[in-house]
This record gives sequence, structure tokens and C-alpha cells, in this order.
Amino acid sequence: MTKDQIDSLLFRDWRDGLLAKVGKEAWLTVYQIGGETGNNHYGIYSAFVPSDALAETLEDSSWDFGTDSCGPGNTEASDELGRRTITYRRFQGIEGAEPIVLSRNFHGARPDYLEILEEFRLYHNLYEDRQQRKLLKISDSGLAEEVVRMTDKLVEVRLRELRQFAATKRMHIAFQFDLRRFAHGSVIELGPVERELEIRDEQSLLRYDFHVGDLPVSEGKVCSSIHGKKLIPPFPIERSGIGPYDTKEDEEIEFIIGTNDFGKSVSFTSREDKLANFFGANKGAPQYVTPVFFRKEVLSRYFLNSDLYLIEDGYLRCGGLWGVRIDNDHPDCVMVLLGDLGRDLPLDERKYWRTFNIAPDGRKMSDANFKRSLMVEDVEPREPDHRFQSEYDQFLSTSSHGSGWPVLLPLGAGDSHLLTALHVPVTETQAEFDQQVLGLTKTIIDSLNVAELKRILDSAADKPSISLLEEACERFAVQGFQTHVQFLRDLQDLRSSGVSHRKGRNYDKAAKKFGVSEKTLPSVFRDILEQAISFLIWLRTTFIVAVVL
Repeated sequence: MTKDQIDSLLFRDWRDGLLAKVGKEAWLTVYQIGGETGNNHYGIYSAFVPSDALAETLEDSSWDFGTDSCGPGNTEASDELGRRTITYRRFQGIEGAEPIVLSRNFHGARPDYLEILEEFRLYHNLYEDRQQRKLLKISDSGLAEEVVRMTDKLVEVRLRELRQFAATKRMHIAFQFDLRRFAHGSVIELGPVERELEIRDEQSLLRYDFHVGDLPVSEGKVCSSIHGKKLIPPFPIERSGIGPYDTKEDEEIEFIIGTNDFGKSVSFTSREDKLANFFGANKGAPQYVTPVFFRKEVLSRYFLNSDLYLIEDGYLRCGGLWGVRIDNDHPDCVMVLLGDLGRDLPLDERKYWRTFNIAPDGRKMSDANFKRSLMVEDVEPREPDHRFQSEYDQFLSTSSHGSGWPVLLPLGAGDSHLLTALHVPVTETQAEFDQQVLGLTKTIIDSLNVAELKRILDSAADKPSISLLEEACERFAVQGFQTHVQFLRDLQDLRSSGVSHRKGRNYDKAAKKFGVSEKTLPSVFRDILEQAISFLIWLRTTFIVAVVL
């Protein structure tokens, strides 16, 4: 028998290293089975045990909760006089213990499966990703963090959430293990080692039994086992990070609000209770309505995840979690009121925004935002992406209610994100520019109602949508169509030569028409949007009147 085989049978890896790491790493294995047909059989099953019963728990190595104890039921007991007492219990393990993983078994009638303790799931409001077999925790910022990872034979849970839950429940986490190893040979080959051990370490909350010996039912084979548990303490309740002990929001984030006489940045907290207002609070402090400016790139993360975030004209929202008023009617920056930053943005979001914070340097609140926020006036935005959205919505409303058929078909569910994320690029990257060209093309070219255009032309010819639009304009003598048709063709060429295929001479030719080599990409797309707005207005005021109505 080799030294490695001897060390394996003696569980040197577990006794000298792995057990010490249990409860010290970010993730904890709470369920694992395997090795039934090999030389390494193992079973791990973790549970919650009452913190006031630790001495009893450490008395022996037996598990306090097994996989067969998960269900509720009645327990029958008799006293010394033979009187029966039937008590309903939620779980069947030792009094007060609770499982982390419930093993659901239907004895072959239906597939078995594992599930996580419902109270734990609800406590952390975990979302079940059934396809990935994960449970996710949604942060205040709307981002998903893995808390539980599952397979048929392995379940891992992030220790932070386990210890938070245990703190609230006044419980410890019992990491229970039962491991067996086999090898060919005789126990004599192990040399002078202890063949049986009972370990009880109250300092590290560890209790296990070890045994190694010849396997009686199989001559020439050695079996060893280690069976026991290690208890992991909860967080101190006052440091659990769960309300009312969540001190996260006590952290203050300061933002640049100006510069001093020496040109250095001046910062101040965004906490509402420390800001001045029009009612006399905190005299001498900056006003709640102090404008704070950010590089426009701050919006990139929200544009890239339009399924979760929505950027509107003057507002940014994250589903139903949070929302904040923003002044995004500037070509190169975004403005938010100092008080709104502290009141409406979660801490993690404030930290993110702080990295894009810039000094005012003469910047002012946009005219549209000033009149809306302080003068309570209804003002149209200046930026073309907001005006395009407004004109597009107006066009769809006019097309669906005042005409015989829709000239532009609404985007389907699979493409709707292209419209909500349509914007003047906030960076100079080609990738962002290409994505916006693609979104605009799908919205105003690919969405042209080809079926209805063919119908009014009484044509079955397989022509491109732009050609059908042009033919309809000529047939019905629509005024001023040539400029708009040419714009659509140029835009289509830019998309097909740059987004759908490798860039080459055709792209250079298409890009030249929009001045790509002469202007920045955001400026180019701003001009494209202006032409797209003019096209929508022409469709609504001229084409529909001449052709559809």
C-alpha cells in the first residue's frame, strides 16, 4: 500500500486541512452525495441547530438532522404510566433543528428533487432561476447575486446568507459529514496508527469519530470512515447586516459641487438630512437642489441592460426598485440634484455615479429641466434621441387610431429593447455606434409594413421595403419623398455594410455620406436621428394623408 493510499485511508486531507477550512470560505457545501460504486463514498448534509443546545449537540458524533427528517408529522410518546401523547412537529430531527436542503422523494412515482428551506428563501427574497438551477438575491441596485447553486448531487450556499439567517434564528449551522474510503490490502500495512478516534474540540466546535479496519465481508480490503459534524456560529446579531442592524446606509458619499478659489474641487454629502432647503433647514449647507454633473458615460451600464433599466427623458428607473430624476438633455453630461442622489439612489449606485462625477465648470441645468423642475412647465427636450422617442410614440398613436393601416409595425417582443435603448452614443466606440444604427434601422426600415404596401400597389413582386415605399409615393403623388427615401437607403447601406458584414470599401462609402470621417460618432448619430425625426414627421403629416387615409 502506497503512502498516498495510507494517507487517504487515514483521512489526512480532512483531519489536517479540510475540516479547518469549513466555515472559513465564501461558500459552504450543504448537500453532497456520491461515490457509491467507487472507493470513496461520501455524504454531506448541513442543517440549522439551536444555539442554546450546543453542549448536547457536541456530546456525540451522530447527526442532529438527516435527509429522512425533512417532513412534518406527528410524534407519539408515552409517559411512565403508559399515557400516550401525540405532538405535531414541523421537522422530525432533534428538537428545534431545521434542514437547509429538503430531499423530496416520491419512491419512483415521480422524479425526486431537492429544494431549499422555504423560510430561508423568503427571508432573503431569493429569485429562482430554474434553468440555471440557482437562487439569486436581487440587490438594491437591481443586480443579481448567486446565493444558492444546485445540481442533483451537490448544493452550495453562500455562507454570508446562512450566517445572517442563523443570527436571526439564534441557531448555528451544523456541517454534517459521513465519509468512507476503501483500499485493497490489510490494516496491518498502515503501521502503528490509531485505528479509532473520538475527537471533541469545543473551541472549534468540532466532533467526529474515526475508524479504520479490515472489511469483514470482503477479504483483502480495508475500510475507513469519518463521521461527525462541525458547528459554524452565526454572525453577532448586531453585525448581521440585516435590518434593523443594517448599517450600510450610514456610509456617506460626497459629490463634487464646485471648485474653490484655488481651483480645487469642493465636495459635500448627498444626505438629505444634512442639506439646506427652502424651509430653513441646515443653514449654511449646500441646497438640496444643488446641481451635480457627471460624464455621460455614466449611463452606459443602464443602456447595456435595458431589460432591467429604463432611461427616459428626465428619469432613470430600475424596475420597481428605485428611480431618480436626471437631466439627460445635455450633449455631453448628465445632471442630478444633490439631494436626489442621496434620497433616491441606493448606496452602491451612488458609489458608481461618484466615479463619473465632474466639476460644474460653467455647466448649467438644461433649459428643459429647469422649466420642468422649477417652473413646472411642459417643455420638449432638446436632445434628438428623446425627441425621436416622442415623435415615434406620436406616430404610432396616429397611425393606429387615425388611419386604415399602420405604416410602421411596432417592434416585436424580441426587438423592443432596441427602441428603449436607442440613444446618442455616450462613447466614441464603434460597437456602440453600430448597435444604435442597427436599432434605428430595425425601427424605421425593417418595420415598414411590406404586406400593406404590396396590397395598395396590387403587387406580388419581392421588392425591398424602401423600394415599395418609393413606388407608393410615386403612384399616389406624395410630395417631398425623394429626400426621405434617399436617407433610408443611405442608412440601410450603413447598416448592411458595417453591422451585418465585415467593414470594407462599401462601409467607407456609406459612412462618408454621413460624415463619419469628419465628425465624432455621437455627432454623426445625432445628425442621423435628426433625419429620422424628419422622416417620421413626413410619414405622419404627408404620406399617411396622401396614401392611407
